Amino acid sequence: MRFTRLRIAMMALLSVGALGAACVFMVLHEPDFYRRAGMPPGPQRLEMSNEFFVRDFVQFIANFDNGRDPWNFSFTQDQLNSFFEEDFIRFGDADYFRKLGITNPRVEFANDQIRIGFRYGTGRWSTVLSYDLKIWLAKSEMNVLAIEIQRRRAGAMPIPTQQIFQELKDIGRRQNIDIEWYRHNGNPVAVVKFQCDRPRPTAQLQHIEIKNGTLRLQGQSFDPVQNQFDDPTKKTTDSEQPPG
Repeated sequence: MRFTRLRIAMMALLSVGALGAACVFMVLHEPDFYRRAGMPPGPQRLEMSNEFFVRDFVQFIANFDNGRDPWNFSFTQDQLNSFFEEDFIRFGDADYFRKLGITNPRVEFANDQIRIGFRYGTGRWSTVLSYDLKIWLAKSEMNVLAIEIQRRRAGAMPIPTQQIFQELKDIGRRQNIDIEWYRHNGNPVAVVKFQCDRPRPTAQLQHIEIKNGTLRLQGQSFDPVQNQFDDPTKKTTDSEQPPG
């Protein structure tokens, strides 16, 4: 009888140990897209980082804030991932996220979907948190993006999303971006409103396309003089519906 009890106890301990090891393995798992999105160091990575920040992103912000004409900008995932490894760190923007335990962000642009991953925590027990996002423009409001979180994982293990809600709202508030949370098909959806601090917007984001490693944005900037008399929000056009 004593031997039987000892054997049962040992089997239980082995089962618990195996389960714990499996959980650790799942948490420490590195997603395939995260490995694919990594950019090796070298002159090409530095060049693509400069292309993204100095040439494309700065010009996009200038057009959004002070332009007068239609615009069309494209950003590749290689450019953005190079930026995360170079100028994002060099300019000190990564320091704020490091205080939150977030390092090494990477993105992948799939068809109608963005995958985002980053390391959370420090040392050997850090894990890659990853999110699969579906993004579309709100139809009835100007400069409002809906971002549905379709999947969220720590390594290979599903995780709840509630813990990141307030952190994202605080980050958005620093950039004059209002973020509210809703539910759609059982998934959390962030409704992101740009230029929420301005009585009248300076531009309208009219189209967003995510395809083959590229994010493309189209829109229209408004004449700042005319904008004093005309309300551009009355000139909105129908935007994209969420992908089926």
